[in-house]
Parts: sequence; C-alpha cells; structure tokens
Amino acid sequence: MNPQTNNLSRFLRHNQATLAAFGLIFLAFAGNAVSGPVAQPNGGFQPTNNVSVYQPVASRDPFTKPGANNLKTSDSAMFHIDGVFGSTKKMTAIVNGSAISLNKPVFLETASGRTQVKAVKITFNEVVLEVGNQRVELKRAIENQPVKPPS
Repeated sequence: MNPQTNNLSRFLRHNQATLAAFGLIFLAFAGNAVSGPVAQPNGGFQPTNNVSVYQPVASRDPFTKPGANNLKTSDSAMFHIDGVFGSTKKMTAIVNGSAISLNKPVFLETASGRTQVKAVKITFNEVVLEVGNQRVELKRAIENQPVKPPS
C-alpha cells in the first residue's frame, strides 16, 4: 500500500463526522442556488419611484418672512381693548382677554385661528399691535373721552 494512500484513508476515518457536516452544508447552499430566487413574501410587489411635483396653492410674497401671518381686513376688527393698566414706564394691555406687554409676542384667538401678535405701543388710550407684517391700531372707545394717566 502506498504511504500517501495510507495517510489519506487514516485522515478520512478520523474526520468522517466533520466531512459529513461540511458536505451537508455545501449541498444546502448549492440547492438554493440551483432552485432560483426566493419568492417575495408580499406577492411580488415592485415599488416604483415617481418624481413628486410641488404645486403651490398661492404665490409667496418675497418681501415677507416665511410663515408670517397676513392679516385679513376682517381679522383686524376682531381685536378689542378690554383694559390698560400699569405705570407710564411699564404698561400692560388686555386685548381679547389676554394680557400683552410691550414687545412680547403672544397668541390671540381670531376668526381665522390663533394669531401671533406683539404690542409695539401701549398708552392709556391706544394700543398698536404688530400682526405678521402689518400694524393694527386699537383705540379705547369709552364715551369718546380719553383717560388721563395717573400723575
């Protein structure tokens, strides 16, 4: 008997289990490669990529901030002064039931929803609001007589 054949037969006898396991693994992979691709679980759905196109509802004014409220004429009549209090240095106005201090933005309810406003001028007789990019002047209408500030 040839010494190389003897070594080979000895190797095969000692490693039969390992060779059998590798053989089964090889057959499993080779069987999948021969059988073709695996069927899709979602019934062969093929998604398509369509290019979306944005169609704006209205053109945007390039001179306004994005998201700025454009106050409608009907909304300007929705603001009313409920009261004004404080000292001449630090005035606070009550507009539509909400307290507004000078240069501090707040949200008020209007016919078109919540609107952000900021008081830019507060006196005992008038309040000037900045709504979006527009200014709205509110005057007190108590018997058409101005209120005198405390001295």
